[in-house]
Amino acid sequence: MKNVIYQYWRGEIPEYVLAVKQLFSDYAKRINAEHVFEHNPTFIRALNSTYYSALRPVFDKRFHEFDRVLFVDMDVIPVDGLEHNIFDEEITHIAMAEEVKQPALRANMTGKIRSENDLKWASVAERFWNCCVMRDEERRPRVFNSGVVLYTREGLKRAAKNAPGMSSYQLLMKFKGVPKFYRLDQNYLNLVVSMPQIDFTVLGGYWNAQLNRVGTGHGRSKLLNEVDNDTRFIHLQHSAKKQMSQSEVIALSKGQLDMAMFE
Repeated sequence: MKNVIYQYWRGEIPEYVLAVKQLFSDYAKRINAEHVFEHNPTFIRALNSTYYSALRPVFDKRFHEFDRVLFVDMDVIPVDGLEHNIFDEEITHIAMAEEVKQPALRANMTGKIRSENDLKWASVAERFWNCCVMRDEERRPRVFNSGVVLYTREGLKRAAKNAPGMSSYQLLMKFKGVPKFYRLDQNYLNLVVSMPQIDFTVLGGYWNAQLNRVGTGHGRSKLLNEVDNDTRFIHLQHSAKKQMSQSEVIALSKGQLDMAMFE
């Protein structure tokens, strides 16, 4: 099996990104995979390419030569000494983890990201593209996080063939009054995996354990910490990451960081 982990960053590289780059380089060696880190990528030319560069493995046929490809955001941290091989996960085409406590949390949100706009996005997606957005028992669109995306070769090819144009998707969503958040790579990919040509698998949450502050409505927020003994990848979405040193990121990967800094 020929597997690769793909990551990228645009602009000046902060300390936490340097640490994550090294941690994933080390992880790739342990699981006999290649690791590709790209600084200031230019392959994707669509609107908001800073975000859509995450889709390079889909549209760059050089990645189709691999059996499996893992895209990982630069705020995702593998736990110290991780030996579990994500490429051993049983999937057919594409896999992502579901965002915890979503979409329930969005029912109380009042900003641009909220249930009303989830439903508007899903309505436009289903009307204009051949997809059936995945929903919960209350018919609310489920949310799959694009910070960790696992592809098979066939999944990459099917996504490239069937996905809407990145710029045309954004322009249509804008015309329909859908906020910018929903026009970026995560909801675009959520649309793609909802297409009948794609066999989608939900990754275990231990591959994308979120650490973040989340809104609870009326300007209030709380710490969301899904990191536990089963965690394999920590998704550090908390804004505190911007000030973190490399040593603090490594301490977090080892479970040795004082979590009070995130309160």
